[in-house]
Amino acid sequence: IKNNTFENISDRIMRFNLVAPGTSITITGNNATNSGDRAGEVIKATTLGSGITYDIHDNNWGEGKTVANDEFKDAGEQAPIADSEQLKKALAGATAGTPVELTLAAGEFSTNGLSLAGKTVTIKGEGQDKTILNAGTTYPESNGANVVFDNLTIIGTDGNYTGFQHSGNVTFKNVHFKGVLYTYSSGVDTFENCTFEPTVVGTSVYPVVCYGGLNTVFKNCEFKNGQGKGILVYNEGDGADRNYNITISECTFTATGPNDKGAIEIHTERWPKNTTGTITINNTTCDKNFGGGLWREWYNIDTKHTTDYFRVVVDGKTQQKGSRQ
Repeated sequence: IKNNTFENISDRIMRFNLVAPGTSITITGNNATNSGDRAGEVIKATTLGSGITYDIHDNNWGEGKTVANDEFKDAGEQAPIADSEQLKKALAGATAGTPVELTLAAGEFSTNGLSLAGKTVTIKGEGQDKTILNAGTTYPESNGANVVFDNLTIIGTDGNYTGFQHSGNVTFKNVHFKGVLYTYSSGVDTFENCTFEPTVVGTSVYPVVCYGGLNTVFKNCEFKNGQGKGILVYNEGDGADRNYNITISECTFTATGPNDKGAIEIHTERWPKNTTGTITINNTTCDKNFGGGLWREWYNIDTKHTTDYFRVVVDGKTQQKGSRQ
């Protein structure tokens, strides 16, 4: 239902009932004057099947007019999603490749059973101290997903290999992370104005491991409350050579106690012979608890020693050329 004009309709303009599962509904670019029932309602729906997708935007129903169902309100006018089941339903109804914006109310949401696979979605909270995504060890299925998380907290665990696996591009804005996050994006992982810390203050874990994701950007982020560990660049190696491109700008690293690690630690012991990359660091600081300094490249098993495979540039000056470049 697109680009229509409705005038002087003395009842609801649209009424939906017994809508079949999997139906696609598009309502865009419509205008109405002097229409609606006595209560001013212009659209109402009942008995909606599962998996219905909605594309509803740029409609003008007239001043004071209402739409009964959140699903049929224009994008941006829907009530915030109130619980995990509503979030699951909203994601299931999103069409792959069609951008969708979801706003979560204050409260805690479980990611158990959620699927982002193939979706292009922005998930916004009402504040880092108000909206919490509790992932634990069960992060959502994320194959091919392009996702933006904004203005919320994500709680994981201090364990290994947790994150948005096999995703496309993932962007985090104003997100507070508690626990360890591994990057897996085939595109770019972007972190802007984010805070990272372990689930328990003083725990000796890396809050971020640049792992399967080769392209990562950190901007204006804070790493705190760990035991002298910040970002780890690492992969066990599956025989495939990798080329990492990681940029860290305007970030701070502080710790509750000392460690011998660098704030940005590169571990090379398990990589194929041609794996390399570029680490670019700008206007970024760490405190004295990071014994390895701002960055360190290290072979971390057996006869532990420094390596020089990566190109490292700090504030525009090349500090290591990278023997594998």
